[in-house]
Amino acid sequence: MQKKFWVPLVASLLLVGCGDDVAQLTYWEQLDVVAEWTDIEFSTTALIDDGASKLSLDLSGKIDSDTKTGQVNINMPLGELMQQAGIYYYDGPDTVSAEAYFNENEIFIGFEVLNLLVESIAGFNLSAVGLEFDYIQLNLIDFGVEFSPTSLFESSNHEELEQLANKYALEFEQSGATYWIELAKDELINLANSIMESDASFVKELFNMSDSQFEDFNQTYEAEVQYFEAEFSEIDMRYDTTFNTNDYNIDFTLDFLATDDYSIKFGLDTNIKKANLSAVTPAEDAVLVGIEDLSSLLFMLMMSGF
Repeated sequence: MQKKFWVPLVASLLLVGCGDDVAQLTYWEQLDVVAEWTDIEFSTTALIDDGASKLSLDLSGKIDSDTKTGQVNINMPLGELMQQAGIYYYDGPDTVSAEAYFNENEIFIGFEVLNLLVESIAGFNLSAVGLEFDYIQLNLIDFGVEFSPTSLFESSNHEELEQLANKYALEFEQSGATYWIELAKDELINLANSIMESDASFVKELFNMSDSQFEDFNQTYEAEVQYFEAEFSEIDMRYDTTFNTNDYNIDFTLDFLATDDYSIKFGLDTNIKKANLSAVTPAEDAVLVGIEDLSSLLFMLMMSGF
């Protein structure tokens, strides 16, 4: 059974934002405080649990807004991901740690991950043939990628988000500096429908969609609404945020119960800390290789029979 999850994602968009521990502040006032943080360190764990297996992914990193640079570390269950993708011939490690740096237009991916991919796909180890470096340098513009890591540094329009929340009567409950909201199946679907029908411009801006892309997205969305209503008897979402003086925590859960008693749970546990950073870049003596140079080297290796 194919699982689709666009509907609750659209419905929960209003709840995601980038804290002082002053309890009398509203949720939106707390977000305004957080938006003033120019440098952050973060860690998050994503979990998918279908009752039979659990899949988790750990992500951490730091961002310096002044220089528009950052670093990301990912610990992922690659073996399980390959199995779920139908790639059963994968013979690499079950868990892989990946490191990457980025700036406005570039991403620097660690050698270990690239070596693993080449070995899995092409059957040879880069280190074994004497090809070693620290990072592969990818220029996103050269690949025609419209997304720029710079967007990670752009602060959200909290006023627009608050106006939408008020429009749809979304109210956070509060206990001290902890704020939460809970929505069930009908509430989620009704909210998603309302956003798609009345606030298309918000969705297009959020996902950086053109009009034609939104039309395709909307057609997929309408089909998925029918899927959700037919396949899941219950859907429950809870979004908690606890603000402290120099950090805040987000706990997001999305639980599905299908009509045949099949269940699946999504979880996202995130901590974001205020930091004081300088430029976040690879070490000065790191060896960087561009994608064109690497492609040429790989081609020569394959032609020579390595």
